[in-house]
Amino acid sequence: MRSLCVSCVRLFICACLSLYGQEQIKQPAHIEPLTDDNAKPKLTLNHAIELTLAQNSGLLAAGIEVEALDLEIAQSMRFPNPELEMEVSEFAGSGERHGFGESETTLILSQPIPTAGKTRKRARIAEVKSELGDSQYQHTRNQLTVDVAKDYFRTLSIQERIQVDLELLRLSEQTYKTVSDRVEAGRVSPLEQTKARVELVRAQIKLDVTKMELSTARVRLASHWGELEPGFDQVAGNLHLPDALPVLAELKVSLASNPEYLRWSQELDLKKANFEYERALRIPDLSVRAGYQKFNDRNEQSIVFGLSVPIHLFNRNKNSIAAAARRMNASEYIVQEVEVQLHLDLQDTFQALRSSYQSALVFRDEIVPVAEQAFHASTEGYKAGKFGFLDVLDAQQTLFQTKAEFLDVMDDFFHNLTELARIAGSDYLHLWLGVDHE
Repeated sequence: MRSLCVSCVRLFICACLSLYGQEQIKQPAHIEPLTDDNAKPKLTLNHAIELTLAQNSGLLAAGIEVEALDLEIAQSMRFPNPELEMEVSEFAGSGERHGFGESETTLILSQPIPTAGKTRKRARIAEVKSELGDSQYQHTRNQLTVDVAKDYFRTLSIQERIQVDLELLRLSEQTYKTVSDRVEAGRVSPLEQTKARVELVRAQIKLDVTKMELSTARVRLASHWGELEPGFDQVAGNLHLPDALPVLAELKVSLASNPEYLRWSQELDLKKANFEYERALRIPDLSVRAGYQKFNDRNEQSIVFGLSVPIHLFNRNKNSIAAAARRMNASEYIVQEVEVQLHLDLQDTFQALRSSYQSALVFRDEIVPVAEQAFHASTEGYKAGKFGFLDVLDAQQTLFQTKAEFLDVMDDFFHNLTELARIAGSDYLHLWLGVDHE
């Protein structure tokens, strides 16, 4: 088993040396800066949100739908069109009525007259649909804002990881140089130099992988406003923790304006409007008829007037009214369920946010500083011959593993923060940006 592990280590070392080249490892790696003179302007969170709200295709389509629903309000208030009817009788028969000499011509204009406020109730349905469309637009807008913030913070976090990886690469170079000097002086075994080479290669690979992750994150962020090629190299700012968390009681008050809650509340209003309209359909509409009649045989004219009312003998719209009432009751339950679920989501997300906030504080103020002290102490002790290379390597791995865990906790914090903004409303996001814009 021991020989198998040694063989695996040798294979790994050989692979690293063949990938990057021994000469490249012997010389300090060239560390390219994250920025250069030709870099594109950095992107701020506010600018990313502005671009998304102005150019996102889904949001633009939702806005057009709101405009269409507004037009339907005016259409729903239009009065029914009149109907013109012409009738010719007493012709093409026998005897005196074989031609048109004895015919009668009648021209009638009929006008349906809605009763029971049907026009007003139909307009109310259109108004509620418009309000529902606006709520859907606001819901889409809120969700997009939160999604942009998530991808923005994710990109910012990867940039922070690149800085950590650059620091690891620099320290790996310094460690390799220190070990090489000690090997040349005959103070340590060449095996330690080989181990230092491997750590240097691993640090370079880690940096390369993180840079590829940054490229993917940039593309994903830019896709929110329809860019296939990001017009920025970096996002602006540095991750930091706010001085305090939002107050849970204030967040609960904001749930009443949550776009999801408003959307279902207006869905209930729509069901109520449909119910009232179905009830109005029980009452038949009138139809007024007026016209002109001419008797060709006597060359006389007369006025025709009529009034018609449908008899609701077989269909009194009873089942449609009952169905509308059931749907209205169902919507009431859905609104209650949405309200309860929002409170649960708020409570769970807030607890997760508080937990990640406390963990991030511990990492920032206690764990990371202790790991840095341990690494510096082991490095100085190694130079003085008090510690072995494995002690330095262990302290270095502990330090950067700790920093990576700290960034993971920060990722969790900002994920929970944006989720809280989704529940409480994206306007709260501007109060808890958690970003120092340059």
